[in-house]
Amino acid sequence: MTDVLFCIFFLVFLLGLLACSGYGYFYGNPKLLLVGWDSDRHGCGYSNATLEYPYLYFPMSPSTEQVEMIQAGNYTGVLNLLNSGVCVSQCPSANQIEKVNCMPTTLIQSDYHFKDCVYYPGAMQTNLGLIYGSPFRYNTTTLLDHFCMPNGSDYINS
Repeated sequence: MTDVLFCIFFLVFLLGLLACSGYGYFYGNPKLLLVGWDSDRHGCGYSNATLEYPYLYFPMSPSTEQVEMIQAGNYTGVLNLLNSGVCVSQCPSANQIEKVNCMPTTLIQSDYHFKDCVYYPGAMQTNLGLIYGSPFRYNTTTLLDHFCMPNGSDYINS
């Protein structure tokens, strides 16, 4: 008797799951699940302002402290790193001559470590102006047609 009762309960559960899935498919927008969001909360390639910038790219390098936090199992450093994403027109490479075409965010416009959507970790403000030094660039590959992911170990070795 118990088996029959729980079999009926399970079938009702499956019907409910099917109904919820159908409702979400017909009235929702499943494509939103794959949209990358930049640090200003713009959906890359989603709105009219970002149609020309369909890929999410992370230009910042992890600091030594963030790497140590991640190795220790504390992932707040990863969350801080994820808050630096920008929408780009194509996934960039490590080639420093190649321009990174992005939609500037508040972070990029307000932080002197950024110039032309490229991160310069050693940038310094001096009496003579800004000194940028070497940029942080790495090869990327497209993931799920929305994200620029590090290609191999280039990100770690940059």
